[in-house]
Amino acid sequence: MTLPSTNDLYFVFHMLDSGLISTYNIINWADNLIEQIDIPPSWLCDLSVQKLVSEQKKTILETIGNDPTFPEPTGIDDFHIACLFLRYERRELSWATFLNLAGHYLDAIGSDCEVPYHYLTQYENAYFTEKAEANSKAQYLKDNDLRQWIEPARKLLNTFNSDIPNTTTS
Repeated sequence: MTLPSTNDLYFVFHMLDSGLISTYNIINWADNLIEQIDIPPSWLCDLSVQKLVSEQKKTILETIGNDPTFPEPTGIDDFHIACLFLRYERRELSWATFLNLAGHYLDAIGSDCEVPYHYLTQYENAYFTEKAEANSKAQYLKDNDLRQWIEPARKLLNTFNSDIPNTTTS
């Protein structure tokens, strides 16, 4: 078993930051890695015992920061938005909340936040109807080429979800 790369940690950070995964997911992921490594690094041990998202995010960022030769992956901001979209798909977020969070995130990083806010305004003006949601979602996904980031986010999410015990009964 190999440790996650700096590139991998960027994606894990954005999954945690977007709320797509939780501290529970990170703890189980870290514990599984620790079990497979002879001498785990201290940052991985830290992640396995930290109970707060803010602590886990800080540890991941510090670990990423220790590799100054590695730039932030191209498209990581789109990946973050895809993580929010997966939360929408899981019905954790309404369409309006997704658009609002996407706008807030893009604004915070100094990127073009007008697009999600534009779609949010259109959706609000249509009184949040199901038809307006469907039309808005289809157009947003098409205009922003988000689909190319949704599947990688879903695939990475599945590695974290495999750590969650199945509590459904047959």
